[in-house]
Parts: sequence; structure tokens; C-alpha cells
Amino acid sequence: MAANQTTGEPYPLVGFYFSISFSGIADTNDLKFKAVSGISMSLEVENVAQGGDSGTFVTLPKKTTFSDLELKRGVLSASSAVTAWCYSWLLNDYSQPIEKKTVTLKLLSKDSTPVMTWQFNEAYPVQLDISSFSSTAEGEAALVVESIKLKYSTIQII
Repeated sequence: MAANQTTGEPYPLVGFYFSISFSGIADTNDLKFKAVSGISMSLEVENVAQGGDSGTFVTLPKKTTFSDLELKRGVLSASSAVTAWCYSWLLNDYSQPIEKKTVTLKLLSKDSTPVMTWQFNEAYPVQLDISSFSSTAEGEAALVVESIKLKYSTIQII
């Protein structure tokens, strides 16, 4: 396997060694996730007719949109800071202001050095799913998994 000239890491990088942090949440046990998905952005465009010729178009950029960031982990207690933050949004009557968070995702090298870092700004939960329960499940299927979907305003690559 070839090495990345910048980092010296094997290239391509593996996706199973990463860390996640939330602004204002320090409990490292609360920040252990088994999967992350949804790092996706796309540029919306608009086709505008050029001059008086209705058959010729110019494509103009409009705005960048982001997909939801999805985090999965084994269910912790309802008193976990991340779960409590999600419930504060999803079960709230909005009479009190609710804090948006900065979520940082780091892809790590084998020695725990960040190789690539994404920062998701002004994140807030829009969906919380708990996997089904089964008395006959085995192995990983026996774990109760919590999936959290987050909206955010922008991504920064640090």
C-alpha cells in the first residue's frame, strides 16, 4: 500500500478509527460512536437562458446544501449529555433557548494523530432513532443502537 506524501500514512486512509466531540460535552464515554455517515455537500445550480436564444443556457451556482450528519452508537442512559441534549431539542416546547453545538469529527492515524478533521457548525438534532428490541437477537444485532441525525449550517475542513 502506498504512503500519503503529506502524512506518511497508508493511502487510502481507513475509516474505522475516528473520534467525535461536541462543544460543551467533556465525558469521553458519551462520545464513543460506532459509525458516522452523511458527510455530503452539493452545489445547487440554476440554468438561465442566454440572451434571446432560448436554446442556449448558462449554468449559475446558487447555494451549497448539506445532508444530515448521522451518528450511531450503543444506547447509553438517558442521563448521557448527548442524549439529554437531543431530548432538549426534540421534546422541547421552545419556550427556552436551546444551544446549538459544534461537532468535530477527526479521522485518526494508527497513533491517534488526526489526519483529517471536519467541523460541523451550529449543529442540532432533527431525529433520534432507537433500534428494535428482540429476545432472539445474537451478536451485534443484540445491541440497542441509537441513531442521531443532525442538521448543521456549515462544514469546515481543518
